[in-house]
Amino acid sequence: MTKGRNKLIDTFQSISPAFRFFILLISIYLSIYFLHQWYILPDGRIDNWLTYVLSVTSEQVLKLISPEAYLKIIPQEPLSQHYLYLGNRAVVFIGAPCNGFLLYVLYACFILLSTGNWQQKLIFTVLGIGLIFVLNIIRVIALLYILIIDRNLFDLNHHFVFNFIVYGIIFLLWHYWFNRQADRATT
Repeated sequence: MTKGRNKLIDTFQSISPAFRFFILLISIYLSIYFLHQWYILPDGRIDNWLTYVLSVTSEQVLKLISPEAYLKIIPQEPLSQHYLYLGNRAVVFIGAPCNGFLLYVLYACFILLSTGNWQQKLIFTVLGIGLIFVLNIIRVIALLYILIIDRNLFDLNHHFVFNFIVYGIIFLLWHYWFNRQADRATT
């Protein structure tokens, strides 16, 4: 048994570091994804909290622009329903898929699995998740205004444009992180 285990470890260590990184990244991300789908989402506590924080923060920021904004939360098990209104002109539903949980996980896994100082990785992870959260607030508010301007543009922006923007910024953060680590490794 030990011989077979050692062979497996030797085989894994003989793979290029970049490929090993992606194997670990995909394995951990998929594990967390399925954990989320089968346990965290049905349980509801984490997603309810994240959705609540996103909804309330979006409402508070929106009220700075438009005082007639208000949030309506309908408690349900396992997931509450959050509706953000802009007076009587528009409403968006903010659900568990909108709260960014899996984006935070993907971003954090990529940074935490990379090489570098753990303290710097944790700081960059927290700052990146904070930026993703702010982008999500902007997304929610923008979607409300898009509904007012042209309802036909909502689905395009909700499903494609904003995903492209957020994933693009996440990619730029990863790129910055890896370039920074490469610069430190060469000095």
